[in-house]
Amino acid sequence: MKNFLPFLLLFGLFACRDKGPSKATIPDPEGVTAMKPLHDTSFTVVLTPDTAVGPIYGYLDSGKVVSCYLRVDKPVHLEAELVALTPGLNLRFNQLFIPDSTADGPFGNTLTYQLGKTGTYRLVLAPNLMAEGQTTGEYLVRFNTQ
Repeated sequence: MKNFLPFLLLFGLFACRDKGPSKATIPDPEGVTAMKPLHDTSFTVVLTPDTAVGPIYGYLDSGKVVSCYLRVDKPVHLEAELVALTPGLNLRFNQLFIPDSTADGPFGNTLTYQLGKTGTYRLVLAPNLMAEGQTTGEYLVRFNTQ
């Protein structure tokens, strides 16, 4: 019991800190106007063949996942990239839910996938629970299709 009390005090000390709003700035990639990061836990993208979508800026809140709904009207080959703008952000393409109720994943920070069925796919962005790193911060996502 004596050994447990210091751990409990340390946990309380760090758990009660208010980190406040993020003051990080997002760099403007050349030729792209920066958007304010989305604090939403979901967003929708319509994918058509031979298009590029993004960058889409987002903000991951600790303990939450982000769902990206991909609407596909014709089969496409998807290439996606996830870039952490906050140093040390632990974030990956976690799972892809396919319109036929199957799922695939986990993936890393890049994803190459043949979206062969029409309908709405759900791509989940979440921290890798087996790795260290921050679970709160800014990121961007890019999609390219062929």
